[in-house]
Amino acid sequence: MASTDRINLTYLITGLQYGGANIGMVRLLSGLDPEEYDITVIAVVETSDDVVDLLPDHVTVHRLNIPEVTESYRVLKLVPLLRGTDVLVCSLFHASVVGVPLARLLGVPQVLVWQHNTQPANSLRYSGFHGIYRLADRVLADSNRVESFVRSEYRIPTSKISVLPIAGVDTETYCPADPETDADHISVGTVGRLTPEKGFDDLFRCARQLGPEYQFYIAGDGPKREWMETHTPKNVTLCGTVPNEDIPQFLNRHDIYFQPSKREGLCMTVIEAMSCGLPVVGSSVGGIPESVVPETTGYLCEPEDIDCFADRLAELGSDPKLRQQMGAAGRERVIDRYSQSVLVEKFEQVVRGAETQ
Repeated sequence: MASTDRINLTYLITGLQYGGANIGMVRLLSGLDPEEYDITVIAVVETSDDVVDLLPDHVTVHRLNIPEVTESYRVLKLVPLLRGTDVLVCSLFHASVVGVPLARLLGVPQVLVWQHNTQPANSLRYSGFHGIYRLADRVLADSNRVESFVRSEYRIPTSKISVLPIAGVDTETYCPADPETDADHISVGTVGRLTPEKGFDDLFRCARQLGPEYQFYIAGDGPKREWMETHTPKNVTLCGTVPNEDIPQFLNRHDIYFQPSKREGLCMTVIEAMSCGLPVVGSSVGGIPESVVPETTGYLCEPEDIDCFADRLAELGSDPKLRQQMGAAGRERVIDRYSQSVLVEKFEQVVRGAETQ
């Protein structure tokens, strides 16, 4: 593909609901020059359209709306949509398991697949990815840990993997602001779907251990909502879903960002919090240890280590100068490594055939 060619780019993703991979897609496609790319987004399964309005106007959106396996014949609608595609990007399992084999049958010149975490949800997905990665031209790994996982677990050669964090943060939107916190307590914020892997049960334990001097605020919704509502400590507030455009304001209401996940990929919300100048206390899982530098931009603990989490939160809570120093260092790290311009530049290096390692 010559460097001057206009590229027909198709981005096949499982759904259009809010999520790290979905927001990352929006940020990547928003940064690509419409004079150089014809862009189509295709959603495989039937979901809410949360991110559609965030996409640029020049992006064409199609929905296969496959509600269940028994209607998988709808995948045939992909055939005419993929014809003429120069580059197919597949994100998340359902999109990848459908898109990669079909793209190979249709002769799509370049097929890329994202890997967003280091632990497939089940053995079926593990086996599916094993085949998908061998058919694809390149695997896009969200972090160095994901790259290592793909290389060791799936035996994919390093030459076929590009480390490409999908954060793509707009550092002018996600920026520090004057805190709106109450001087009578330390405010700790977190953002994420209310699912078991996010570790909110451990957040509850930390909240009980630290007491009312520390107030915790959780933005998000999900399947654990009902359980959480009946077990919420008095110093924890469930804020529900916060619109994407209001996340920077939510983050800037807090003194510390807390991510006690048991399983993660890149963890975009950690990076967004760092961009807003917040120190982070998080689990040493997935890509979090690559974004959070211990003792410099925050602290890391082993997942489920409640004493460690509580001690680190207390240390930051008692030292405003330390919070400011770590927050400033975190923001600089985001600008250097996780901004939208960095994401777009590295992605285009992959598409144009340049090295990204």
